[in-house]
Amino acid sequence: MTQDSPYSDALLEWAGMAHYALRLDGGIWALETPGGGHRYYLRSTDVHTLTRVERADPESFLISAADMADIEKFLVKSWGNSIRNAKSLPDIRSNPLPLRASDIAPGYCLRDAGLGKVAIASSNGTVRVTMIGGMTSSAFIPVWFSWILDASLEELCASYLDPDGLPLFPGCTIGPRVS
Repeated sequence: MTQDSPYSDALLEWAGMAHYALRLDGGIWALETPGGGHRYYLRSTDVHTLTRVERADPESFLISAADMADIEKFLVKSWGNSIRNAKSLPDIRSNPLPLRASDIAPGYCLRDAGLGKVAIASSNGTVRVTMIGGMTSSAFIPVWFSWILDASLEELCASYLDPDGLPLFPGCTIGPRVS
């Protein structure tokens, strides 16, 4: 490839564990499964925007952020339980993590961004990320994500690889380890 990848080595290693490979597709970075059945596209201008395509479905918006690290955290979270399952570890579930818009992490708030999107903003009003979701029943994903925004990528990966979900997800593993 002639351009440098926008992704960190740690994220590319994580993508490999989830069976995704990076390629440049018409000037757009794509992380895709073998055969291209599942693809994540990254477009970067003043913000980074991640979209997804599954098989023949239309491309759909997932998240946009000014900081590439937030895009990487979203991908780590997206593939986390698949990687845990491959390692015979129990899934990480939200319980007892927050489920409602009112459960947003301290220092953040949700703002309706229109068109089925919600913004996670800091208490001073600065938007950190915009993602799929809403202000009521569909707020689960952005609220859950707000709780990991301030974690490092290393902490997040380590938590998904730890049998008990530590340090970020204490008490959130569910079910027996897969044998």
